[in-house]
Amino acid sequence: MSTVLKNSPRHFPRLGASRIATVLIASALLSACGSNPSRDQGSLQQAAAQIEHPQQSVAQLLKLARSSQPRDASQYLLQAAQQLSQQEELSWAQNLLKNVDPMLLGNEDFIEYSLLTGKLAMEDGSYFLAKDTFSSERLATLRSQMQPEQQRRLGELKATLFTLLGETQAGVEERLQLRQWLESDQLAGNERALWQTLMMESPEQLQNLAGKRQPFLQQGWYELAAIAKNQSDSIEQQQAKVQQWQMNNPGHPAAANLPEDLRLLGRLIAEQPRKLSLMLPSRGKFARAGKAIRDGFMAAYYQAVENGQQAPQLELIDSSQGDIIQLYQQAVQGGSDLVIGPLDKRQVKRLNDVSDLNVPVLAMNYIQAPSSEQQDEYHQQLFQFGLAVEDEARQCAQRAYLEGHRRALVLAPQSAWGNRGTRAFMDEWQRLGGEIVGEQRFTGKGDYSRVIKNSLQLDLSENRYRNLQRILGTNLEFEPRRRQDVDMIFMLANNNQARQVKPTLAFHYASKIPVYATSHIYGGSKASKTNRDLNGVRFTALPWLMQEDEGLRQDVDSYAKPSPAYQQLYALGADSFALYPRLSQLAQVQQLQLQGRTGRLQMLHNGQLARQQDWAIMRNGKAQPLENISQQ
Repeated sequence: MSTVLKNSPRHFPRLGASRIATVLIASALLSACGSNPSRDQGSLQQAAAQIEHPQQSVAQLLKLARSSQPRDASQYLLQAAQQLSQQEELSWAQNLLKNVDPMLLGNEDFIEYSLLTGKLAMEDGSYFLAKDTFSSERLATLRSQMQPEQQRRLGELKATLFTLLGETQAGVEERLQLRQWLESDQLAGNERALWQTLMMESPEQLQNLAGKRQPFLQQGWYELAAIAKNQSDSIEQQQAKVQQWQMNNPGHPAAANLPEDLRLLGRLIAEQPRKLSLMLPSRGKFARAGKAIRDGFMAAYYQAVENGQQAPQLELIDSSQGDIIQLYQQAVQGGSDLVIGPLDKRQVKRLNDVSDLNVPVLAMNYIQAPSSEQQDEYHQQLFQFGLAVEDEARQCAQRAYLEGHRRALVLAPQSAWGNRGTRAFMDEWQRLGGEIVGEQRFTGKGDYSRVIKNSLQLDLSENRYRNLQRILGTNLEFEPRRRQDVDMIFMLANNNQARQVKPTLAFHYASKIPVYATSHIYGGSKASKTNRDLNGVRFTALPWLMQEDEGLRQDVDSYAKPSPAYQQLYALGADSFALYPRLSQLAQVQQLQLQGRTGRLQMLHNGQLARQQDWAIMRNGKAQPLENISQQ
């Protein structure tokens, strides 16, 4: 059953031997460099004798360091660390550098020490240590004396670091300074990296930077990036603005060599679909979710029509009525150039198994959650978009690790959804090098206090108190003491659950432990009293929920009056409308991110769209955007 819609007035109807040898040598040296200089050198010599030929020079350097005065020892240790770094023995190189006294190094060695220390710190995730290293006054003074190759290395490291820390302006300026030290065949790669840095910034911040008086190169890049990230423009409007920018900035390097995503605009205009089939359920258990996605799509559709943008002809197909393959074929025979849907994962799987998907499909669910670490292969005509909790759980791990935490306690519901989110967080946390010190599940049926008490090991503290009281035979003053090995908590919960978990943590002496959560704790409510129990929680935030004054959300709120549970699905529908003409652009430019209402959207090589979230923190019961890590 289908309905054909045309443009009309507004109405509403997704170790090896090498490593062991190095450990032995490094451990022996670290012991020798301690407070007992008369220690026998036998263990060091024995370790050195065990290594293979490529590491003989490292062993000799370590023996020289053991028998030298501090100044010479620091030089030998630096040389050994450099060789270990070249051999990919990064952690052991880092350990050796901790025994180097940089104050004893000459200028050339100090430069190399700083470059290596910062590089290893970045690879270890210690971004603030790297920033401190690159910000030293001595290094800044020596920069003018560096060789071009050292300038290139330092510039590349600093630009990458600033990007990781979200310091867009500093990253752009470093990239522009780096130009003078690059060969002609390296400039294009530097400009691509600069563009990627800009594309990670919010549209609002780019508009702000473009509106300020800047040097010519910076000004041009900010203006061009603001055009590229303006989500309210159609492809045709964006193309016109890019062409005008080129006319206004003929001497800018990007004028003659536009970023790849902008070079594709003309082709996108020529090839964009003229008719779409929106294939979502109207009946059954997915009916309400399907309606929310459909209404979000239609809100974006009619907004485009009212703004004078070209909009495709639409056909609405009920995916809950009939076989999904036959419904797809119906859409194709009806002249559709793209099918949006289905929502049911089982139907998405069936379409993936069809050999003749002649028309692309943008499914509103994933067969498996997207992951850049492990990507399954799917039909090349099948694109998958949804609201995977795994995306957000991994980003919680990345953010917490980036902010210096290493030992995590996990609190999650006993459910399939809780299992998926927990596994994604734990896998990413351990991949980064973090430790899971505990994992507890709650049912939400009055067990929050018991679960949290056990997870914080307060029961063990109380048992020790009772045993001591029994032994002494007297009453004692007592305050339970929670475990001290937790430096962050990952809370996976919906809004109602989170508003009970967070106060219970405070009741059980854990109010000072940072809590990270996914966007599911926040439903977009302006009522500060409702969310005051969540104060201090850092969470991934959908732009849709943070932009209360955004026109499209206001349209949906006034018409559909959506419950908090379905707000995200309206955003998913609106984003599917923004995505449909840009699928080929995202597929061809792998690093391209589209600023959407569910986050920054990027396509993996297998056609899955992954979401990168903004961040917020609850303060006084209100969700507020969380500043860049370096600004906290």
